[in-house]
Amino acid sequence: MRLLLLYVSIFLITSCSKEAVPPPVIIVEKSSIDPDAAVIIQSLYSQASTSAQWQKLGMYYQAHGLDDFAIQAYEYAIALQPNSKASYLLGITYANLGFYEKAIESVSSVTNYIPALWQQGMWQLDLGNYSVAEKQFKKAIAKDPTTVAAIVGLARVYLSQNKFEESIRTLEDVINRGGKHQYLFYLLGKAHQQAGHAEIAKRYLGSTKSGQPKWDDPWIDDMRSHQRGFAAELSGAVRKIDDGNLQGALSDLKRIESRYPYTPDVQSNLAMTQLQLGQLNDAILTLGSALRKSPDYAPLHLTMAFAMSQAGETEKAIEFATHALSLQPSMVIASSFIGKMAMKQKNYPLAMKSFTTSLELGDSDPRTRELFAELHLRFGRWEDAIKQYNFVLQIAPNRTGSIGGLAIALANSGKKNQATQMLTVALQKNPGDQNLLRARNAIANIGESQ
Repeated sequence: MRLLLLYVSIFLITSCSKEAVPPPVIIVEKSSIDPDAAVIIQSLYSQASTSAQWQKLGMYYQAHGLDDFAIQAYEYAIALQPNSKASYLLGITYANLGFYEKAIESVSSVTNYIPALWQQGMWQLDLGNYSVAEKQFKKAIAKDPTTVAAIVGLARVYLSQNKFEESIRTLEDVINRGGKHQYLFYLLGKAHQQAGHAEIAKRYLGSTKSGQPKWDDPWIDDMRSHQRGFAAELSGAVRKIDDGNLQGALSDLKRIESRYPYTPDVQSNLAMTQLQLGQLNDAILTLGSALRKSPDYAPLHLTMAFAMSQAGETEKAIEFATHALSLQPSMVIASSFIGKMAMKQKNYPLAMKSFTTSLELGDSDPRTRELFAELHLRFGRWEDAIKQYNFVLQIAPNRTGSIGGLAIALANSGKKNQATQMLTVALQKNPGDQNLLRARNAIANIGESQ
């Protein structure tokens, strides 16, 4: 009997010592989302207690662009009861914010959902980890040989590794089996171009666009099905923007605006469409009105920064982008934009600071790192420049600006012979390229290698 009481006492003490993880406190500004969605989200939040309920709440947050709240909801759902779908959607949310390492960490546990495999490949590709990306794509293909996203990803890996003929064979196989999206022909054109098949490349590249198709992903489709009101309509308008149908997007956005006036994400997309159509004054008017109503919505400030840049107001562009970044510190595009504007102003300390921040946030645009390398080159930091140019060329091996910059950095660091040899090879592939010719002239008077 005493032994039984001892066991019961130990059980009670152990049970009491494990405190439940408290749910996150989330407060959504109702004016920032569709009224119907706001009612549903508030109801779900007030009742959420199980893992499934928190996952559903996360899907509503994500479907309405509330990524930070979606992350909190998914993480709590997983803390209550781990499941693959919540982990996958959490990873997608992290990736949307530019945090690819966190995205990969979250999705790596999802082994039986094919999009989770090729999504990791896409993120690894963006990070320049080609061998890891290749493995992920091949895993997906092994599970489903018809997975076009993985096959196209594999072709992109081959393209990045200068395996042009393998890339061509991979893409032609998809096309021969019925693939018709323009992105396939665009990649095929790039592969032929880099393989030196100029005439074939011209035929493909002259009539295609580089925008990727919408890959088959049922879990993301399920998440998006939770959109309500203007969120669903806005999603359709954004798809038209992505497809290049700017006039169609403009009509849709104006119709949505008339029913949901001063909704910040609608206004931001409307202004961006107006900018792309060359309607600068209309965009500025749209943004001015929207900012008075929603002064704390970061994308509006960033879009106004783009407008000020188009208007030639570089200082104002930097001010708006800086304010956007202060409101949303994870906004990679704002940080890189400030760096580019600072380069125009020759404000190199600000440019250095901004590009450093962008890269720390996960900026995968080769141009950002290339500009960062140019700054190191400008200040005579040869080894730092070499390191950054090498990073660029791992991701985009045919960027002649980076090849030329690397040659200059190598020559100045005492490796002129290596620089000259590299330029000679590059010029054979790209005769007459101005970046390479400028680099050759720049290193002509640098001392011989030590």
